[in-house]
Amino acid sequence: MDYAPRWSSRRLSAGGDSHRCGVRPMPSTGTRLRPQPGPVTGDPPAPDACPLPEVHVKVAILGCGSVTSRVAQSAAAFDGIDDLLVADLDADRAKSLGEAVGARHARFDATDPESVAAVVAGTDVVFNGVGPFYRFALPIIDAAIDAGAHYIDICDEYDVAEALVTDPVYDERAKAADVTVLTSCGSAPGMTNLMARWACDELDRADAVHVVMGLPFIPNLGPTI
Repeated sequence: MDYAPRWSSRRLSAGGDSHRCGVRPMPSTGTRLRPQPGPVTGDPPAPDACPLPEVHVKVAILGCGSVTSRVAQSAAAFDGIDDLLVADLDADRAKSLGEAVGARHARFDATDPESVAAVVAGTDVVFNGVGPFYRFALPIIDAAIDAGAHYIDICDEYDVAEALVTDPVYDERAKAADVTVLTSCGSAPGMTNLMARWACDELDRADAVHVVMGLPFIPNLGPTI
């Protein structure tokens, strides 16, 4: 089994694999998420037997809310991230998060294309947590592709996902720029896609998947279904 991950960017790649670039929604069908059962022999490989590719990247995290703050904390712990930037419309919030995780901080305005282009310029990966996504996702994706940066978001807007999947222009532009666009990588969609796929793998047949969630979005409002 090949334990080493393969990166799809010419800057992140340990061995090319550029055919993996393009628009890639969170997997829901047709993709195995884990190795299939098989004979087990010996002990698991030692860490030094499965070396990870050495990467040095610059990451920009857009938005300093609850989700992106946790992402920033996790990203700050990765040795391969040489430069971490957190940015928000609220300069004080960006400064507070940046100082907390040891990252650079900046103010940017998602409604201003020049501001978006400036904040993603020179980065290798853009993580976008700025909503509402129906308004800001596609312009920021455009800016990331123009900057030659990989893109990840937690978009939960149907219109955005539909545009990315059905409009070939985004896929063509991403492939031409040798970058990958990953959308809908939050809780739902995101984790729910993975759980659904995992469940389907354990069944002889699956005709449909229905997802129901109860989340208290606003304190004292109660769960919303």
